[in-house]
Amino acid sequence: MAGDRIGRAHKKQVERGVALISVLVISIIVLLAIGGLYILLTRMFESGQTIRTYTSVKDSAKGGVEMAIIRIRSDDVSPTHCTQGFVVPFRLVQTGDQTFDTRVSVCFVGQVAGYGIAGVAYSGMGGATQSGYMYRIVSEAIGPQGSFSRVEAVYIR
Repeated sequence: MAGDRIGRAHKKQVERGVALISVLVISIIVLLAIGGLYILLTRMFESGQTIRTYTSVKDSAKGGVEMAIIRIRSDDVSPTHCTQGFVVPFRLVQTGDQTFDTRVSVCFVGQVAGYGIAGVAYSGMGGATQSGYMYRIVSEAIGPQGSFSRVEAVYIR
């Protein structure tokens, strides 16, 4: 038994290695938590990259529809049944110099006689020569990692 200055006796505590073991256990728990956060963040950023890639491919398909509308307005597309489509190449930043294709086809559907169709975007620039001609536009973009987007539109001029 040991005592203090004022004469109280108390037992000597045996604490050999308890501090070392507790520090090791706490450090292992902290390392596991940091490792879990690292795995979580890397998985989250990978899914974000996939979403960005698909969004870029979808935007390319939308751009193919817009290019087809420009060709229709400039009379590059004749009012016959289907024209041979055209290809618009595009490149993504994350893929370097690799290019991908957007295939666009334009088909003449028929003539609309003075009434509107629900869900159709009208140009407002209809000329007297091709007034009321209705076209079906299909734009398909194929990107990296099997990403694919198809946009279909109906356009009346």
